[in-house]
Amino acid sequence: MDLYRYQDEVLERALEGDNIIVWLPTGGGKTCAAVYMAKRHLETTPGAKVVVLVNKVHLVDQHYTKEFNPHLGQRPHGPYEGSTLIKDESSAIELYTTANGLLGALPGQDQDQGQAQDQGQ
Repeated sequence: MDLYRYQDEVLERALEGDNIIVWLPTGGGKTCAAVYMAKRHLETTPGAKVVVLVNKVHLVDQHYTKEFNPHLGQRPHGPYEGSTLIKDESSAIELYTTANGLLGALPGQDQDQGQAQDQGQ
């Protein structure tokens, strides 16, 4: 997977281990940069996990099928929403959900509440 020079520059600090926020315009390659970082992290960190948050439920499937799945090889992964977010904590698995779905899956949180919020209830 090749990145444009400006994407490399944006990700440089993340590759050094810093937490960053990628801020690019629509069509600027944020998702491509995220796929690159996820792949790199999973390849270089034993037992790594990646969580990708999107703000609309339909983007879960879109990002999974069009962006992440084609580039991540044969690792066990899949789109999960709401209460099904974390299925196997022992596997190196990529997880996709809305922020409310993640909130519902955190320890001490009501999973049904996060799923209901995702569905606009």
